Amino acid sequence: MSSVRSRRMINLPQLRPDSPSEITAPPLPDENELTKDFPKIKINDLDFGPTLGHGASANVYRVTHRQTGKEYAIKKISFREKKEITQQVVTELHALRVLKHENIVQLYSAFYSSGHMYILMELIDGGSLSDILKVSPYIPEPVIGRLAYHVVQGLLYLRQHHYLHRDLKPSNILITQKGEVKIADFGMARQLDRSVDTAQSFLGTMVYMSPERLREEGYSFLSDIWSFGIIIYQCAVGKFPLFDAKNSNLWELISKLSSDVEVKLPQQYSAELTDFITGCLKINPNNRTPVDSLIDHPFLARYKDPAAQAPLLQWTLDVQRKIEETNKARNESLKNFT
Repeated sequence: MSSVRSRRMINLPQLRPDSPSEITAPPLPDENELTKDFPKIKINDLDFGPTLGHGASANVYRVTHRQTGKEYAIKKISFREKKEITQQVVTELHALRVLKHENIVQLYSAFYSSGHMYILMELIDGGSLSDILKVSPYIPEPVIGRLAYHVVQGLLYLRQHHYLHRDLKPSNILITQKGEVKIADFGMARQLDRSVDTAQSFLGTMVYMSPERLREEGYSFLSDIWSFGIIIYQCAVGKFPLFDAKNSNLWELISKLSSDVEVKLPQQYSAELTDFITGCLKINPNNRTPVDSLIDHPFLARYKDPAAQAPLLQWTLDVQRKIEETNKARNESLKNFT
């Protein structure tokens, strides 16, 4: 019953840490240089709505363009706060200028105002996969399949344009209320030279990092495949495949792996899905299923047809209702508490 299929083997060159393998991110530009290619938008052109998300250095808001009535998401960043934050902003703008695909969040403009950087982006009104997993930790296989198909399409596009995402995780996979799936947050992305397939930098979120990255070895596009495999496993099982209650040291658990991850899914999931995830979580990156083979995997074959979008759409609507109910209950609880 297994759908195991032959996987193309890839030999990755191992590079020295000082190898100039990566296309260097652009130097930190002045304000005019960074925003000169974008449509001219001013802060007064926008009506700000509710907060969609927030972090240590940035907040994201829902906004409406006053003249056109079109809605967007806008990221407000304390641009000069830290050099690392500044570089991430430059990296994201540099990437999203050139990455144009239906499964990648689109950038519309960027501008400065009152000491802040604003990045105007496509509005994704359904939230992130991370938000969804909090209220629906076990996702039905037809939904996983269609969601995975969209993400693989985005990853294939990145591979074709020589980009590593380097921070693929549920909070960076966004879903609209129409069931559209988008890869977001390219602040840690890196474009590789066409002649070289490995990078060296240590960036990203540890629990989704591949073993070779945690070991500070050369890594390739196949490192993103490992992260993707962790995400799909999490969608089915509700936890990480390497969870160990006796050892909370993630670096040690992942970096010292000596054998492939054994993928065991609940019985309601198919052997094809198990094989799909297993191919992503090979400890040796040369043995992982590359993205151009993932797109043809038997598991995804059932979810390429547009008709397969219906379960994802219905599930998205159902989960949105759960999120709204959860938020309403939380707000009521806070009112009673105060």
